[in-house]
Amino acid sequence: YLVPSLISDVRCEDSNLTIANMTYSMTGNQFNDTLTYSCFEGFTHTSGDLQRRCDHLGVWTGTRPICGKSHVGKKDFNAIYLFYM
Repeated sequence: YLVPSLISDVRCEDSNLTIANMTYSMTGNQFNDTLTYSCFEGFTHTSGDLQRRCDHLGVWTGTRPICGKSHVGKKDFNAIYLFYM
């Protein structure tokens, strides 16, 4: 097991966190800090984890999230247009 003084020295990599179509915020890159992603407007979360945590090994938990282009608004508009024709 890791002793507390060693856990406080754990750091997660923070140089490659930018992901297309997303923004992120983080509490830091040390043990137990969190990384939170959100999709840009017009994009929808399709897979991966929007919140990740720096674990005791210095690795972000979960998997990199992906946001894809959202087509919901466009479909809804077309349905409304056809309804009123």
